[in-house]
This record gives sequence, C-alpha cells and structure tokens, in this order.
Amino acid sequence: MARRKHYRKPKKPHSVKGIWATGIAFVSAVFCAIITSQAAMDPGNIPRWMTALAMIGMLENFFGLVLAIMAARETDNSLLFRALGLAGTLIMSVFWLFYYMLGLVMV
Repeated sequence: MARRKHYRKPKKPHSVKGIWATGIAFVSAVFCAIITSQAAMDPGNIPRWMTALAMIGMLENFFGLVLAIMAARETDNSLLFRALGLAGTLIMSVFWLFYYMLGLVMV
C-alpha cells in the first residue's frame, strides 16, 4: 500500500482579537455610511447626535486598529480574521481621517 504524500495540517484557531477588530471595522463602516447619507440628504445641517456618532465611530475604530495590530502579531492563529481586521480598520481610519480633515477645512 502506498504512503500518502500529502498530510492534512491541523487547522489553526481564529484570532479572537482579529474577530473583534473585524466586527469593530464593520460597525465603524455602518456609522460612516449613516453619517454620509445624512450629510448628503441635508448638507450643512448635521444634528448634534450625528456629530456624537461620528466621534464614537472614530474612537471605536482607533480601538479596533489597536486590537488589529495586536492580532496581527499573533502567529499561532489563522490569518483570515487577522488580515480582515487590520485591512478593515486601516481603510476605515483613512475614511475617518478624511472626514475629520474635511470638517476642519469646512469650519
């Protein structure tokens, strides 16, 4: 009987920090979409609760970025959520930075 040439490697567990960072990036994207749609519907007249929502979105995205960087350093976990969390939070950081700079220029 022939020996098997390919052995199945055991699956690595998903990173909990990476899963949290991915979820935070998704929630941050939802906040960003809500604020963008509100700003497009009524330009120049954004309510205060939207400003508070934007600040919460920016802060939670920063927290998610820290988590994603911590998850990216873990080598004993699967790459899927480590990469998704890092990419998602980095993309949302660029969006939030753009909105923040746009707000400074418009004021």
